[in-house]
Amino acid sequence: MSANALPEDTYPDAGKVTQLPLMDPATVAMPERPLTPYSYREVKKRIPDILERHRQLISQAMPTLQRVQIPEQALTLFGQFLEKKQRDALGLSFEVRAMAADLVKKNTLVAFYLRYLEEKKLYFALGYRSFKDYAINYFNELEYSYLTRLKRIAYMSSEELQTFEPLGTTKMMMIAQLDKEERKDILTRRFPVHENEYKNVVDMSTRELGRVIQKHKNPKFRENLLKGVPAALLHQMHTLEAHFDDFELEALQRTHKQVKAFLDNLEAYLDQN
Repeated sequence: MSANALPEDTYPDAGKVTQLPLMDPATVAMPERPLTPYSYREVKKRIPDILERHRQLISQAMPTLQRVQIPEQALTLFGQFLEKKQRDALGLSFEVRAMAADLVKKNTLVAFYLRYLEEKKLYFALGYRSFKDYAINYFNELEYSYLTRLKRIAYMSSEELQTFEPLGTTKMMMIAQLDKEERKDILTRRFPVHENEYKNVVDMSTRELGRVIQKHKNPKFRENLLKGVPAALLHQMHTLEAHFDDFELEALQRTHKQVKAFLDNLEAYLDQN
């Protein structure tokens, strides 16, 4: 028996030759090509069920769309079917939102599974000497990096989880880097994200939140960042010089103009000091 073969008792009739009646090929209907879970055909097939599942939400949202200025491209593209396409779009949007919320809950549960595995030292039972060895070998290095950050979520209280879950897994992993008092503080404040623009955690992008978290973890983040700029700038200039041939002439001319203006400002500053 080959390595991939199934034992005969899995299918008792395996190996027995059954005489099948001959059929006229002309009378045999060709089977429809099977649908795959990830295809436009499968999505189209699921839309009626999706619309039925979110019928109430769609009905509530449709009147609002009547007051929205629809782009001319939509009127040209969909014509008399515009309302149907709006319902399809709403149904898929509500479905994605529901699935995304479910994914966050599953990720939170994974975090608690990992915490339990680590704290109960269950990795010993699989022959690993540390949780890191277990995670890298049992999953892979990329998953280990993600799962290690994800595991921090499991150290939040149940009240915090209820508060932060609506923000999504990525923001939760970021906020979980802070201690409990800092997490409480970050929820109650608005932070400067751009010049004259303040946002709370809910409205921030993940990039904006990342900057806020970094400042919480390292109050001297801005100072250290500024200290590193000259060295980073020199590195970028050396990289640019080594790859002149890889850039378009227009891009190099534009860069030259910007660098020249920067050097003029730097020279004026140095002359003053």
